[in-house]
Amino acid sequence: MIKCNLCKSTNYRTITREIREGKGHIVECKKCSHVYQAIEMSNKDLEKYYNDIYVITNSLTSDVIEAKHHFDERLKTLDNLLLHLRKHIKKSDKVLDIGAGAGSLLYAIKKDVTSVSATELNKSYVEFMKSSLGINSYYGFIEKIQLHKKFTFIISINTIDHLPNPVLVLENIYKILEVNGKIYLELPNRKEALNFFLPEDNKKKFNKFYWHKAHYSYFSEEILVNLLKKVGFKDISVDYRHEYTILNYLNWYFNGEPQKVFVDATTNTKLFSGDDYFEKKMNGLFSDLNSNFLKLMKKSKRGDTIIVCATK
Repeated sequence: MIKCNLCKSTNYRTITREIREGKGHIVECKKCSHVYQAIEMSNKDLEKYYNDIYVITNSLTSDVIEAKHHFDERLKTLDNLLLHLRKHIKKSDKVLDIGAGAGSLLYAIKKDVTSVSATELNKSYVEFMKSSLGINSYYGFIEKIQLHKKFTFIISINTIDHLPNPVLVLENIYKILEVNGKIYLELPNRKEALNFFLPEDNKKKFNKFYWHKAHYSYFSEEILVNLLKKVGFKDISVDYRHEYTILNYLNWYFNGEPQKVFVDATTNTKLFSGDDYFEKKMNGLFSDLNSNFLKLMKKSKRGDTIIVCATK
């Protein structure tokens, strides 16, 4: 039986049966308006998926991304995220990153805080964080891990939307936060511009790309705020950012497809590689355009990422 993973209602409408991987079923709850994927996977199935399949489908290539490569590539793309995150962390924080990948973000902030720890569902990434980065890392679901300690700051970047029971996850986060501890969430924005503002044919292509087997939930600001309040969080603030460049947006606008290299899609705004006056000026023009584009995505709340901070 299809049941909303927030309010448990079985009353829904179908949005689409086409997802990135082929056949799927994306629905909207008629009771609470939450958008979610109508599939059921056991914890065992999820572990297998994240260790064997997701590392391929999420790379947009047929290659498995090794932990060190994932760490290096992700590290190159963190400037935008760190710009927002560093406003909230302080030196005394004991930080836990839920769904830490190969540990790039924790590595980047390690010297800014008192301690860093991680949870992750990919075994090779956990071992890499332990052996290569010296990060205290746990394998498994946050609601099943025995941590035996609490944290002052918990980060979760594009992870809660991957898990079948976001309410349970947030309740467990609340339990392992110290009083007045803070949570910093980043999640895909259901209302991002590319879902709505592309030529019709290319919009359909992006929509199909956007719906992804790995994502159980597709959040809006309203749904997230209500969910955090329900769990017991206070002082909730919401912000937006956009991970990708203006060139990536234009690639979807004109070609109807993603750029194949994540680092380029999130950092590169150059059209030319030469030293001609025209090339330099055009590159400068697009660099300025990208800056204004990111500001617009943030102000209009149409960026691909919702940022939510809250206090226990």
